[in-house]
Amino acid sequence: QNSGVRLALLTAPIPPQAVWLGKFLSGLALLALVQVVLCPAVVLLLRQSLAGPLLPALSGLLLADLGLAAMGALLGAFCAAPDKRAGRGALPAILSLPLLIPLLLAASRLCQLGLSAAASLPAPESAPWLGLLAAFDALVIGAALVLFPFVFREE
Repeated sequence: QNSGVRLALLTAPIPPQAVWLGKFLSGLALLALVQVVLCPAVVLLLRQSLAGPLLPALSGLLLADLGLAAMGALLGAFCAAPDKRAGRGALPAILSLPLLIPLLLAASRLCQLGLSAAASLPAPESAPWLGLLAAFDALVIGAALVLFPFVFREE
């Protein structure tokens, strides 16, 4: 079932980071497209009011998308690399939830802030959660840019 795309990308005169960037941007575009449809639907169907500050919530949503797409592109490449060891395909699925817990926790708290005026989190206290998301994104994107060539080339 090997279509030769991976071999063609390996022999192409492009750095492996460009391949990761393409995977990252396509995942980010897909997440944004789904959220453009689902976020208004959730607000309408669950009868939520947008009474809280929207800027931290939208910033958190964007930062969470960046981290999720970056982690997904790296773990997806790890899963897709052909290897003879058993269980390598299941490893990214097992690792993804513990690695994404800080991202999911911060994003959910920021969305809570944006959807409720009576949230237990006032607007100035959203800065630590935004900082956590930004640090997570920087760490994951940096790690992906360093690790992806080794995963992609099977070194």
